[in-house]
Amino acid sequence: MKTFIAFTFLFLACSEVHASLRQVKYPKSNRLIVYPAEKAVVNALKVGKSDQLNYRVESFSSPDKAAQANSLYQFHSEVAHVEEDQILMPQWGPVNQDESSQLDGLWSEQWPLHGSFGIDTEDAWPLEGGADVVVAVLDTGISPHSDIESKLLPGYDFISDPEVAGDGDGRDNDPTDNGDWVGPEDDCYAGVNYPSSWHGTHVAGTIGSIINNGIGIAGVTNKVKIVPVRVLGKCGGLTSDIVDAMRWSAGLSVAGVPVNQNPAKIINLSLGAPGRCSTIMQKAINDVRAKGVAVVVAAGNSGANLNFQSFTPANCQGVITVASSNAQGDLSSFSNYGQRVDISAPGGESWKGVWSLANSGYTTPASESFRAMAGTSMAAPHAAGVLAMIFSLHPEMVVSQALEILQEGASPQNTTSCSSGEYCGKGLINAFQSLLIAETASTDGVVDSYSPAPVSVGNTPEQTFTVQSKSGGCGSVNISGGNGQGPGGGSFMLALLMGILVPILASKKKKA
Repeated sequence: MKTFIAFTFLFLACSEVHASLRQVKYPKSNRLIVYPAEKAVVNALKVGKSDQLNYRVESFSSPDKAAQANSLYQFHSEVAHVEEDQILMPQWGPVNQDESSQLDGLWSEQWPLHGSFGIDTEDAWPLEGGADVVVAVLDTGISPHSDIESKLLPGYDFISDPEVAGDGDGRDNDPTDNGDWVGPEDDCYAGVNYPSSWHGTHVAGTIGSIINNGIGIAGVTNKVKIVPVRVLGKCGGLTSDIVDAMRWSAGLSVAGVPVNQNPAKIINLSLGAPGRCSTIMQKAINDVRAKGVAVVVAAGNSGANLNFQSFTPANCQGVITVASSNAQGDLSSFSNYGQRVDISAPGGESWKGVWSLANSGYTTPASESFRAMAGTSMAAPHAAGVLAMIFSLHPEMVVSQALEILQEGASPQNTTSCSSGEYCGKGLINAFQSLLIAETASTDGVVDSYSPAPVSVGNTPEQTFTVQSKSGGCGSVNISGGNGQGPGGGSFMLALLMGILVPILASKKKKA
């Protein structure tokens, strides 16, 4: 109890509250991931197998029914462990800029690529070489757009729930984005009608829009091919669909789905939700990392310190977690931060976003267009694009070495909110400096330093953080626990405290 009191005091003294871009509600899932005890005989909606990790997904008539079943399963002799098939959501928000359908002239608006606090792609492009790198974008799918169509490879739709998919069926080989608009009838409705985001198209465009074709925008890199993988629909996407899509993207087998003929070197996950890294998610990350695949994830838009609060998959082990910076080089007001962050990249702010590809349809697809958005969803693909540049020079390079180059080449961030190196990773990505380092890097004898996080049913690995105040006004404390939410971690009590403290702290909000 003494430890928890000290922890709470530190949280009260050091917390900062940041604004979220969208007032979205993370809906509860009506599905459970059930891990049967050894030799248990099961019948299920879906059965999955990942090496030694066997599970089934069960669907219920409502989230309340699923929660009741979850409680009962805790004492069932044929069940080793059960967890919610959590719903993850895209990490973006609208900005106060006019949308556009113009076909040229947007380069001057692309501050993330060439501005004072951008990633310097213009100087990096002449250094690119080698073969195209395959990046899988696990998102809302893709809408047809002339500024990226020649960069696309065959993808897949992994959404298993037809209501979420909005296309009348479950999984199929068509990753087209049918729209994810939100209204009062939707579980994630938070009092505001939202049009379709075309989020996956925007993210894919940031990575790989065609450069110097006179159309719209430029992507981060020339040396890329995009595999669009649809995992998010209305109100997000299920973890079980996302992990299957991750494995498929890396070239691993998934029951009932044809093998991916274009395995990815990089997987981009511009999605997430509050909560610990689940057993099934960590195992999928381990599996794709074992295939030499980098997993780039958005840090999340909760404005939270990840030293104290969990956000998945940003807090999973083995991923590259990307925080968002704005056009002034500062940590974006909405961005999660903390020691779990590896690097920062441009994600914008409500007053100045990131331009990329979109669609003019309010609900269902219409004509191609361009728009500005902001979020850690926009930051992650900038990191994925620069990683693709590095891998194009060294296809054999392991993920850990590529991350080290990305971090070594990073620029210092502009303000004190990131100057300590404890909250925004190793700095702001700089494509030019990273490629200069990559050009002379040797890969001989270099092995991936990542040791697969130990995963067993019902157990996720611990993370240990040294927590310090940004202002230096608080001391440091070591905190360990199962990703912030393991048994004995105190996170449930912290969550209760958060519900009481956030309104108080919000009135005393400090500038980042």
